[in-house]
Amino acid sequence: MIRLKDNSAYVFLTSLVAYFFVYGFEISHFTLSVDEEYMNNSLHTLSLGRWGHTLLHMYVLPEPWLPFFSITTGIIFLALSNIFICKYLKLDLVHSVIFSILLVGMPQAAFQLEFGNQADTYGISVFLTTASILFFAEKSLKNSVFFVFINAFAISIYQSSIVTPITIFLLKEMFDYFRNEPEYRTSLGNSIKSLIRLLALLIASYIVYKIILILVMKAFGVSQSPYLADFIGWNLGLAHGIKFGFGSVIKYTSFIFAPYGMKHFSFVLPALLAILIIAFKRKRLEIFLCGFLALISVFAINIGIGSNLPPRTLIEAPMVFAGLITFVIFATQKRDAGIIFSVVILFFACLFSSKLFYSDYAAREADSYVAQEIVSRIHEKVDGFDETKTPVFFTGTFAPQNVWKIENSDAFGFSFFEGKRYRILNYLKVINLANFTQPPDDKVSELVAYSKSMSTWPSSGSVALTDGIVIVKLGSDNTENEDFKIDLRNR
Repeated sequence: MIRLKDNSAYVFLTSLVAYFFVYGFEISHFTLSVDEEYMNNSLHTLSLGRWGHTLLHMYVLPEPWLPFFSITTGIIFLALSNIFICKYLKLDLVHSVIFSILLVGMPQAAFQLEFGNQADTYGISVFLTTASILFFAEKSLKNSVFFVFINAFAISIYQSSIVTPITIFLLKEMFDYFRNEPEYRTSLGNSIKSLIRLLALLIASYIVYKIILILVMKAFGVSQSPYLADFIGWNLGLAHGIKFGFGSVIKYTSFIFAPYGMKHFSFVLPALLAILIIAFKRKRLEIFLCGFLALISVFAINIGIGSNLPPRTLIEAPMVFAGLITFVIFATQKRDAGIIFSVVILFFACLFSSKLFYSDYAAREADSYVAQEIVSRIHEKVDGFDETKTPVFFTGTFAPQNVWKIENSDAFGFSFFEGKRYRILNYLKVINLANFTQPPDDKVSELVAYSKSMSTWPSSGSVALTDGIVIVKLGSDNTENEDFKIDLRNR
């Protein structure tokens, strides 16, 4: 019989049950989502600088993903991560449980777990970066080295995790300033020194990450993708950087503008106001300063590159949401109310998450029908069609009806037929419906020109054969330089 003597076991079990409750639909109803149409994504993720993800998927984890396994693996590591955070914050059992439920109750992870090809490694990245903060707490050369290499690997899985230790550190300082007991007592000077040491170690982690990235890219013969560079909004001017970098703070803390599923993140504002009042009463404004900086740290990368990044990049948001609200509950000694509030939040998180993932599920049901219709139409229109000999060219986009699609929900609910043509071809292949080949690139402009006189899907004239190539005109829009009609920098 297992005896639960340590808070860690309770924190883990609470977190695990909460995660399974919130993400139960996706766990039990695997849905093919955006970016999951590739059978091998390893070298692509390496080109994005994520060598840790690549190595894990090449030698340890299934590539590209497995239903149930990938998301469950990620969730287990996320649940373990809560142990490290609660231990570092030195929370008692009740407040650890409240914190863990609130963290899961901010379903930002849905925007990560939607991408099954990185659901497992995302959890591992959070696990590593939260574990590293315990090494930082023990001041020694050995622990500092461990911290650097652990974070270098965490960054190599998902670059946004570089901010996580800073966020957790600021939350701990906020609690310590309030406690003001001999074992927790600190000062602004000591906090600044510790923060400088933390930043120095994170810079060292980034340098190690970059050195290994260069070596791994060279070993695999892969070059850096411009994908991440395209996010830098400051290149588009000072006004753009300010509007979308700093504007992201307003967007995500606003109930009106925040994406679906993260609207209750706006609760951090009344929590921050309560923290300000508490700080005045304790005559320690450092409490409020740490809470405020912890909130700003969520958007550090947005501000740094001057862009409004998608919600999946804000991996510190659940930590800050849980940290600020738990602090208010801790400081006001309203534990019973805190438990009730956290459970209510968890139920709403389940509601939001289930609707998001069901919108993907409904989109894929519609996609399956459209895909079968297109393949049937091709065989009807082209006598003796042989997919091994006749290339198929898709142009334009088509959005099947999806009454479950939710506005302002990032990539949830999109159809593969709204993406670029290579996505459509990969989708048809991964669902075992067709293995079409693409026409040569030098034929694309000619095919687009020919398609202008064609009618759009689902009319009978939307499929045609020209010069040995089948054209399927889904819509009149040009998708050669656009994917899902999303400008990531301007969202």
